[in-house]
Amino acid sequence: MNQVRILSWLRQPTTLQGGALLIGSIAGAHFGLNEGLADTLALSAIPLLIPDNTTAQHEASLVATAAVHALAKEKSPQPAVSIAAEAVRATDGKVPT
Repeated sequence: MNQVRILSWLRQPTTLQGGALLIGSIAGAHFGLNEGLADTLALSAIPLLIPDNTTAQHEASLVATAAVHALAKEKSPQPAVSIAAEAVRATDGKVPT
């Protein structure tokens, strides 16, 4: 049952558009796209991927911003993953106001 839900979510047009924006922003940050533009693309993908859940959207936007900044500065995925993990740990238990 859970697999059916995930597959149907992946087939939604907004999920595909959000995934394309997120992948494009990450690839752009890695290959030299302006950091502000890559961050804007990543943040615009969040509502498409996670609808109607402000807490999850807030946490995902923090993780996406941290990952894009790390990729733009370091050009390596390892620091981006560790910085994104730190952002997740920092949001544990916090609710956006």
